[in-house]
Amino acid sequence: MIEIGTFALRAQLVTMPLWGYYIMCNMFSQSIGYGFRASIISCARQGLFLIPVLAILPSIFGLRGLQLAQPVSDVLAFFLAFVLTSRILKELGEKR
Repeated sequence: MIEIGTFALRAQLVTMPLWGYYIMCNMFSQSIGYGFRASIISCARQGLFLIPVLAILPSIFGLRGLQLAQPVSDVLAFFLAFVLTSRILKELGEKR
């Protein structure tokens, strides 16, 4: 049990620096009036990515897949937040 929990915690902590970025992207999007995109970023980590990843990874990798589901979801949410925020910044730059 300690071995399983240790690996899961370490895998989760590897993606911890990404959390701040996509939370910031979510708040930024919401505060400048892009509510729909903010909702997508907000739902991405726990819904949009985690549910499919939980359905796929454990069937392929077993227990390791279950342990890696949340970190993989975090990475995917980070990339989605990066893409959406980049597009917002590009749109704002074109409006100037």
